[in-house]
Amino acid sequence: MKKIITLLFLGFALISHSQTSLVPPSARIPELKAWIDAEEQTGVDGSLVTTITDQAQIISGITLEGSITLNIRNDGKKEFSFAGSSNAINLGQPSALNFVPGTDEFTIMGFMGTGVPSQGVLVAKGDDDWQYGIDITSSKFWTDIGNANSSARFFDLSSGLVDENIHFVLVVKTTESLLYINGQLIETRNSNSIGTFTDSIDILIGAHRSSGNSGFNWEYSDHIRNIGIFSKALSSSEIQAIYNDLTNPSGDTQPPTAPTLSSTSQTETIADLSWSGATDNIGVTGYKIFKDGALEATLSNVNTYQVTGLVASTAYNFTATALDAAGNESVVSNAVSITTNSSGGGSSGGGSSVWSEAGSVASYTGDIAVGTSTVPTGYKMAIDGKLITEEVKVQLSGNWPDYVFAEDYNLPSLEEIQKHIKEKGHLPNIPSAKEVEENGIQLGEMNRLLLEKIEELTLYLLELKKENQNQQKEIEQLKLK
Repeated sequence: MKKIITLLFLGFALISHSQTSLVPPSARIPELKAWIDAEEQTGVDGSLVTTITDQAQIISGITLEGSITLNIRNDGKKEFSFAGSSNAINLGQPSALNFVPGTDEFTIMGFMGTGVPSQGVLVAKGDDDWQYGIDITSSKFWTDIGNANSSARFFDLSSGLVDENIHFVLVVKTTESLLYINGQLIETRNSNSIGTFTDSIDILIGAHRSSGNSGFNWEYSDHIRNIGIFSKALSSSEIQAIYNDLTNPSGDTQPPTAPTLSSTSQTETIADLSWSGATDNIGVTGYKIFKDGALEATLSNVNTYQVTGLVASTAYNFTATALDAAGNESVVSNAVSITTNSSGGGSSGGGSSVWSEAGSVASYTGDIAVGTSTVPTGYKMAIDGKLITEEVKVQLSGNWPDYVFAEDYNLPSLEEIQKHIKEKGHLPNIPSAKEVEENGIQLGEMNRLLLEKIEELTLYLLELKKENQNQQKEIEQLKLK
């Protein structure tokens, strides 16, 4: 007896071991017959899905019909995109999935992705009549199990619960069917929901056959992250465990700390928000921004956000929460209240604005200080720090140094230059090191002076060339004598 138990244990271990790591640990049971998961895909966002492998390692020969693409979300999770028509994942007709309604018990589950579908097939085996399947019709979950009584096919209590990023589970027993959403039992249908019809039609994800084993009907038009099919009626505890594994794979239950939110500026229609301070035992992965208590945006791990589309002269309250990879969410941050500027206004700060706007040009009437509180007399802007820009244009009001090439320009001799350097320690008209240290340099003026020296140097070179040519002529004449 001990040997038999050992062999059975090894057999179950081998079955579990063959399933890949994409299968949630609590779903790695012998009754798992198929697990299709977008996380296996290695392409870039928007790329065409060309191959799919059953992560349960039972079904082979899975084919793709139409054009199914890979969608990579802001949180990094992957999902199949069924947008368009005539698209489906074809599981074929494997015996492992040939469940006979009224005789066999089985479970179909899946994680819906981005987008709220109003209709479309999730999984189906059949054409007009189904051996089994689940879809969304009129914003409710709907089933056809063995071509059952049509009046018993709707899960009426799922109305209003169909949403993006929800996990659904259909449990089919011999005398009842049950619907779970996000790990919780929503509704149970009696034996009228179970028929006995069977057929020889392929099992499709994202559509059902329109006639016989060809064509498409009732195509799904949004995203699916994964689909799992089991040859048993899963219990509530098993369903809850799988849901927990899918939504919190690390086992992390500690939420991040709340961020500290602030408003940096606003206009008539825009508010700029920033935040800091959120921490997590593993790591913060994103944030949610709320406007007047309603979700405004879900963001990746950034620390600024610009709210647009606001109304002038209107008060708004903003809050934020931090997220981690396990889906834990912090408590709400401090509230930041702002009032958008009145029409024609500009930057925040209270009182009358010194900004004015005409068309797409905003203008400012005062001086600007960055990193300092004063602007020296005669200047419009002072920056205490570094400035980076792609290009700076200086337009001088004085003459550009082309005057050096004028015939009446008084070019100092090299002797005069040498004397000035000896006495002053720098070139004529160029500020000394002490003057630069005390007063800085004027960018436009310094460029003018440097070009002046370059043009003077050019004249010296031309004179030197002329002297060399004259000396060469004298040397040639001496050779002829």
